[in-house]
Amino acid sequence: MALRGNIAGEGILRNIVLVAAAFIMTALTAIPASADTLTWRIRSKYPYKLHMEFYSQNRDVSWPGGGRVYVLKDSRFHTYRLNCRRGETICYGAWVTTNQDRWWGVGAYNTRRCSSCCYRCGQRTRNITLTR
Repeated sequence: MALRGNIAGEGILRNIVLVAAAFIMTALTAIPASADTLTWRIRSKYPYKLHMEFYSQNRDVSWPGGGRVYVLKDSRFHTYRLNCRRGETICYGAWVTTNQDRWWGVGAYNTRRCSSCCYRCGQRTRNITLTR
């Protein structure tokens, strides 16, 4: 009977170890990258309505995402607070709603290049005025 108790005890101990290992692995993989924000204040002085998006340069993410865009239809500053990963590079892209050949930053769908339209997540608020 003592032998049977040891085998049962070892099985219980093995199950406890397996459950603990599974819990630790789940906890470690659930830890996200350091979350932070990047705040943009953008206004358009262009006379027509613009579409705008923000694009991560480090992963396949855009804001607002889901095939949607932000619409700039007046000359007031609009604030966009993006949840992002600390250190991630984010660029803005804007374009005329009826003509994607008229663009600012990285343009529609992140297809252009720019010299001063990208910033790192976690930096101070960025104020941008789109003109032309």
